[in-house]
Amino acid sequence: MVRIIQCPAVFLALATLSGLAAPVGVHAAQMPPPSEQADQLDPESPLAPMEGLGVDWPDMAKEAVVDDPIDAATPSVVQTADDEGERSYSVAVEGLAQDDATRVIPRFNEQSVLVAGQEKSANAAQVLRRAREDTVLLDLILRAEGYYDAVIDSRVENADGGKLRVTFAVTPGPVYRFSEVEVKGLETAGEKTQALRDAFPIDVRDPVNAEDVLAAEATLKTIIGRTGFPFAKVGEPEVVIDHDTRSATLLLNVDPGAVQSFNAIQVKGNRPPFGAAHVARIARFKPGQPYDQQRIDDLRRALVATSLVSGVQIEPVAAAEPGKVDLMVNMDRAPPRTVAGEVGYGTGEGFRAEASWTHRNLVKPEGAVTARGVLGTREQLASVALRMSNFGKRDHVLFGRVGYSNINRDAFLARTFEVAGGIERQTNIIWQKRWLWSAGFELLGSEERDVVVGSTSRKTFLIGALPLTLNYDGSDDLLDPKTGFRLGARFSPEFSRQSGNSIYAR
Repeated sequence: MVRIIQCPAVFLALATLSGLAAPVGVHAAQMPPPSEQADQLDPESPLAPMEGLGVDWPDMAKEAVVDDPIDAATPSVVQTADDEGERSYSVAVEGLAQDDATRVIPRFNEQSVLVAGQEKSANAAQVLRRAREDTVLLDLILRAEGYYDAVIDSRVENADGGKLRVTFAVTPGPVYRFSEVEVKGLETAGEKTQALRDAFPIDVRDPVNAEDVLAAEATLKTIIGRTGFPFAKVGEPEVVIDHDTRSATLLLNVDPGAVQSFNAIQVKGNRPPFGAAHVARIARFKPGQPYDQQRIDDLRRALVATSLVSGVQIEPVAAAEPGKVDLMVNMDRAPPRTVAGEVGYGTGEGFRAEASWTHRNLVKPEGAVTARGVLGTREQLASVALRMSNFGKRDHVLFGRVGYSNINRDAFLARTFEVAGGIERQTNIIWQKRWLWSAGFELLGSEERDVVVGSTSRKTFLIGALPLTLNYDGSDDLLDPKTGFRLGARFSPEFSRQSGNSIYAR
């Protein structure tokens, strides 16, 4: 018997179980439209003679012949346990080889209604109903592994200690394998044909495994987008099962289209926070480079990381010039302001209130301005800081700050004015970098008074510095490193004026 799978339950069920959402090809029988059916049937015509009409009483000893293999394989559940009220129960799957058990049983446990309710007691009727549902589930999982002739005997029995035992005895039968695998359309990809065919690793004699087919389809879509085909169309896998030969054929239609290269970037959306020029600065590709979907995904993550957009959609559109593709970037602006504050009391500090206000795009593009103030019994502070992300180049940050503070302690009094600024290259979880650096300046003017028992001294400091840093990150992970090392160096030549001039370096 040959059967064409119509979005087979086994493939769709596995897509749900494994998190893959790729559908499978649909083949439907062609029925005549209602108008044609009306022409073929005359409601006024007499019924044809039905001599010898009769239905024999079914012979229960004979196995029913069902055309649907799913219905034919649906096993029965046998109950040999007495209904003695609610009891705890155990669940076991037997009969699978070690390799099959390691794949099937964890997936079964994740979806099983028996396993989900195992912590609570249930009566025999409830357990029996759950066993029927899990029998169908287990059959679907086995089909996803290529076992289309599996036989499952499910039993609900009394066990020691008054518990119930649910056993699924599986006879998996032979594994169905592909007898033919054809990927049509890749020949139009030219020199990249073989690389794209290798991206779909399903081949003849491979098991008819739904997860492998869906994963191969997803891989092909990823690779075809990374090799310069933005308008490629990958059809749905069409699988035909032959139960007589215990094999299957697989057909996948692909239209890669033409190879394209990047062109211009266009911006639209609900009040986008910045324009196309800044988006192009963030992008890790230039006009004329081959189209690569991975670069598009990286750009999308980088735009979200600015915290200035609430959603990003990037769509390739054909450019006026043949072989070129523009990118339509649709961004919706996110709320740009943040207000924070805190109030407290400390025995050594007295009352202290702090507040800050940040606008992350006050100086466009991506110029975050933060105003901060502290008002307390022993401390007062006012400062303004500017931080411009992606300044001139991706992940380059221009920063500056100016502030005044007054600190009054039992041991000293300090009034300080500070101006600082610089530029740095930073790393992040989107793109971890090996080399990091920063360069800047600092100007500090401070009037300090030391309080010593019996005397008070006052000093005025003026310090200028040019701090430089260089860091190397050889770790395998930015946030959770397990191998490698990190090395940093800081060099700061400084000028100090206090009762004379001093030049030194730290």
